[in-house]
Amino acid sequence: MVNRNFPRSFFVTHAVSLTVVFICIGLFVVQWVGIPIYSLLMFPKEFAHPFDWIKAFTPVFLHFSLLHIAFNLAIWWFFARQIEVRLGKLFLIVFLLAAGYFSNLAQFIWSGPRFGGLSGVVFGVAAFCWAFNVQRQSDFFIVPVGLIIQLMLLIVLGFLGWLDFLLGELAHAAHAGGFLVGILFGMFMARKK
Repeated sequence: MVNRNFPRSFFVTHAVSLTVVFICIGLFVVQWVGIPIYSLLMFPKEFAHPFDWIKAFTPVFLHFSLLHIAFNLAIWWFFARQIEVRLGKLFLIVFLLAAGYFSNLAQFIWSGPRFGGLSGVVFGVAAFCWAFNVQRQSDFFIVPVGLIIQLMLLIVLGFLGWLDFLLGELAHAAHAGGFLVGILFGMFMARKK
């Protein structure tokens, strides 16, 4: 039997996760066709205008290559929809904002305002699910431990400079900042629930 409510229920169930995916893809396409939006959405050099607080978050939606956006959205989709279904839309929004702001601030302090990508948040959602499971000693979320080990290695190798040599400059402080936010939120929420 075909579930006629599938499209509607799918979009309602995963509304926040999908919205982030659509925003990232939309802005990637806008950049790809040559519309210069990076300067409008990049992290502010100083907080001189009221909208600068919004621009401190918006770099999470900017991506600079197909590999960049594909990696970030695949990992985001895997973990964020689990969080959204199990802990709710409001929690995912709060987490997205916290991980986005904190990881962007960490990267700004580390390297200045020229960066972008969802990877700080991606490291955060993965770390959140892993820390939640560890704290609870359960399998509440599906978390491939090998992926967590890879993310930790990326943080360490990034700060050692090895990844920049191989892949070009990456947002290592954003990765570490997002991972830290994820661990802290995961441990707190596991105790609360």
